[in-house]
Amino acid sequence: MTEDSFQEYDDDMNALLEAVWGEGFASPGGTDEVDRYLQGVDLTGLTVLDIGCGLGGVDVHLAKHHRVGKVTGIDIDPGLIQRCEGHCQKKPA
Repeated sequence: MTEDSFQEYDDDMNALLEAVWGEGFASPGGTDEVDRYLQGVDLTGLTVLDIGCGLGGVDVHLAKHHRVGKVTGIDIDPGLIQRCEGHCQKKPA
C-alpha cells in the first residue's frame, strides 16, 4: 500500500464491525438481509458485480448459497479488499 492509498477502516475497526454484524459484514443485516432481498430471485449461473464490496460478506454468501456463476467485488479501500480476499479463500466449514 502506498502513502497515497485510501484506507477508511483499519484492522481494529474491521474486527469490531465483523464482531457486531458477522464475518465479512461492516453494516447491519448480514446474510439474513441478503436472503430477504433475494427472495424469489434466481441467480444460478449469473455473474454479479458488487460495487463497494467492503469486507466481502455479501459476495461470499452469494457464492456459497445463491449458486452464482461468478462474483466480482470492487472497493476503493485496499485494506477492505485484502480482508475480503481472505474471506473468499477460506475453506467451507
